[in-house]
Amino acid sequence: MLSGAVGLSVVALAVCCLCIVFSGVIKYHRGRRRLRQIGTSGILACLSHVDMGAFRQLLDPMEEAFLRQSHSRNEFCEMQKDRIGSAFGYLRKMANNAIALQALGYRNLRSANDTQRFLARRLIDRAVPVRMFTFVGIWVLRIWRVLPIRRLLLVSPSLADLKDLMAELLPAYEQLKEAALELTVLTEPEFGTELLQNL
Repeated sequence: MLSGAVGLSVVALAVCCLCIVFSGVIKYHRGRRRLRQIGTSGILACLSHVDMGAFRQLLDPMEEAFLRQSHSRNEFCEMQKDRIGSAFGYLRKMANNAIALQALGYRNLRSANDTQRFLARRLIDRAVPVRMFTFVGIWVLRIWRVLPIRRLLLVSPSLADLKDLMAELLPAYEQLKEAALELTVLTEPEFGTELLQNL
């Protein structure tokens, strides 16, 4: 009887994972189709500014430890919910920016200029790790929101647990911004300043 329950749990988990992957693929293709139809100014309008200093501070384990020490468990749990919501918002912005910048790269792949094609390919390639890391981070935070198992064990989720993921994501996002700026300065220099302000 126990092995049947375990088998059913494994099958349910596999189906959930497949649904998550399938929904991600559908969302990717819908977003790409929508962004293909708008121009560079429209793509730049889709970008959202990410305050990297505030995001790093949010992930700082020392600040989290201070908040944990200076507040009661219930107060800290409420604060941590808000902090997780903020981290979720930052990751969503980064993911959406990566999608928009990837669309900008795809728009420039058919150029006759070799340098422009090279920079477009590099921009597309730099968006891939950002999208991958934000996807993982978003799902971890969603699981923390939906499954309050840690709260039942009297342990609040810690954003510092994401430090390895963020150690990869933050430099990858900076590289994506640099690649986007290089391509934009080459193709449409008038949008360079706007690009920096929106990222």
